[in-house]
Amino acid sequence: MDSSNKFVTDSNIFYSGIPFQTSSDYVYYITPDIQKEINHIQRRIDGLNLLITTGKVIIYEPDIQLLCMVRQKCTERGQNELSSADCSIIALGLQLHLPILSSDYALANA
Repeated sequence: MDSSNKFVTDSNIFYSGIPFQTSSDYVYYITPDIQKEINHIQRRIDGLNLLITTGKVIIYEPDIQLLCMVRQKCTERGQNELSSADCSIIALGLQLHLPILSSDYALANA
């Protein structure tokens, strides 16, 4: 699988429906924090479970040391508007060396 089809994603990507509309060769990595944010999608059409079952969405916990470093850097830079979920996907993107797909301005600014 081409690594250009792999992304770490924020919850807003799911709200816009992108993972549901792309071909099966795309893989989206999320953290448990992002899963909590989008869990209500499961209740409607069980779409999130379908994406997880087919391997199109992979839930991955970022390394705790990397996550602590990201939180510290965000605090040092005054980016207090970032949520725990935002910090978790930044850490995961760094850990997996994958781009982050998001339409969140605060996250993109970080």
